[in-house]
Amino acid sequence: MENELALQPIFMGQKPIGISASTGLNLYQSVQRRPNDFIYSLGVRDTHGLLIVEGIAEGTGCTLLCGIQVRDKETGKEICSIPVERGTKYSRQFVMEMVHQHLCATIAEAAIKGGKAIDRMDVEAQVAEMLDDCYFAASRKAALSWAERVGIIKIN
Repeated sequence: MENELALQPIFMGQKPIGISASTGLNLYQSVQRRPNDFIYSLGVRDTHGLLIVEGIAEGTGCTLLCGIQVRDKETGKEICSIPVERGTKYSRQFVMEMVHQHLCATIAEAAIKGGKAIDRMDVEAQVAEMLDDCYFAASRKAALSWAERVGIIKIN
C-alpha cells in the first residue's frame, strides 16, 4: 500500500470520491492493483479542527488498517503519524483508541518541550470525548432512531 497511497495531505482542497460503507470514512483515493486484489483506500474523518487520515485495505470479508495520521485541519501539518502492524483488522474502536493514545502523548510531549503545564487527565478526557463523538455519534443516533421507529423507545 505504501507505493499507492502514501498518507499525505492529497485530500486538502479536494472533494471526497465517496464514502466507505464498511468504515464510514470520506474516501479521497482508492486503487486496486490487480483484479481480485485488495482495494486500498485513503479516507478522512474531520472533527474538532483535526483531520484523521486512515489508510485501509478492503478485501472479501475483511478490512485491514494500513496507517493513521492526525493532521491540523487549518494548516494541514502533521500532528502525529501512528504506526500500524501489518495485517491489523480494522475497527473504529481500535482506530479511536490508537488516535487517543498517540494524540495525548504528542500533546503532553509538546507541552513539556514548550514549557507549558497541562493536566494530563483533563487532556485525555477531552480528547476521548471528541473522538467518541467523531467515531460513534452517528451510530448512536441511528440506533435511537431505529429503536423509536420500532417502538422500543417511546418518542416524547
